[in-house]
Amino acid sequence: IQLDGNSVLALNKRANTYLAINQPDNAGPDLDAVLQLDPKNAYAFGNRGWAFRQKKLYKESINDFSKAIKFKEQNAWAYQMRGLSYLDLLNYEMAIKDFSEVINIDPKHYWAHNNRGICYMHTQYYELAINDFTKAIDLNPNPTDAYSRRGYTMAKMSRFEQAVDDYSMAIQLAPAIP
Repeated sequence: IQLDGNSVLALNKRANTYLAINQPDNAGPDLDAVLQLDPKNAYAFGNRGWAFRQKKLYKESINDFSKAIKFKEQNAWAYQMRGLSYLDLLNYEMAIKDFSEVINIDPKHYWAHNNRGICYMHTQYYELAINDFTKAIDLNPNPTDAYSRRGYTMAKMSRFEQAVDDYSMAIQLAPAIP
């Protein structure tokens, strides 16, 4: 099968496949070609943002996720990914805003609650962190990471018995994870 170089859909899909196998350098030319053909393609901006994230180019990823959001406003995935890039840059305030927007779009988004909880934990808003980790636990049938992080937060608040309970639950759910 020969790829039609002007096929926006095929270029996007091939780039997405490269990203799925962690080959962002191979995805880049396809995404650049899509954006030359369709400069408002939210999907391509999102995928290029993902490629930049894979390369740990977080500022560039934020720029592209912002464009993806501009061209498709209710884009929970782009908000989530941009929030992760802000989190990687330790910009907790902006990460919290993006994770909150994901929750506004999709209140049952486990990762948005979990990731916002991480931001609150790092900024020492422990009660807010506990609330988000608890919501994540309620939303996910196997929330090992949320239990572990909530346990850490409980310990930071000297709520040691609750911390032990949460750590015990994390161990019970995933005994092979150190």
